[in-house]
Amino acid sequence: NIIEFEKKFQTLGINYDLFIEELKIETARKQLMFNIYKEKVKINQEEIDRQVMNYVRNNSTINELKISEIEINLDKNSNYQNELEFIKKEIEKNGFENTARKLSISSSSQNYGNIGWVNEESLNPRISKALKNLKIGEVSLPIKNQDAFLLLKLTDRKITNVSDIDTEDFKKKMIDQKKNELFSLYSRSHLSKLKNNTLIEYK
Repeated sequence: NIIEFEKKFQTLGINYDLFIEELKIETARKQLMFNIYKEKVKINQEEIDRQVMNYVRNNSTINELKISEIEINLDKNSNYQNELEFIKKEIEKNGFENTARKLSISSSSQNYGNIGWVNEESLNPRISKALKNLKIGEVSLPIKNQDAFLLLKLTDRKITNVSDIDTEDFKKKMIDQKKNELFSLYSRSHLSKLKNNTLIEYK
């Protein structure tokens, strides 16, 4: 019900038109990144099949994690330690989710940083390691890349019996996760290049 949805925004004092405009811009940005880099994002289907079948044969359960993220871009003028301290203070003051909505460059910021449930097996080793010993509600140490850093919050955790899973759905989730990681990498790189090569002149 769009009318009731818009009324809710008015009640909360949030600009509905600005919200819609942000969604349009974010959708356009995603589409642009997809059009530019779709040919570079290639996943080896046979390798995924092997990984899934090996996991199913050798494990009785699957660990699933519900996680949220904050991704912060670092350009050539950024001081990593200063940026990190600033984000930590924002999290302490406003909470992880509100900080993600306000400052994260990831597309998940539109959903307050929430990524949802992911299969632990589908995560890259650095992220899996950062989440391994976290308790529910805790935030990881920063995961630093060349042009960004990532903070992860473990929201929930569950264990599913292998016999209860749909292997095709398992494969699809692994493929989607790996594709998203590649698109995110290309998107960050693209954004960083634009920032470093753009001059904004004030008159």
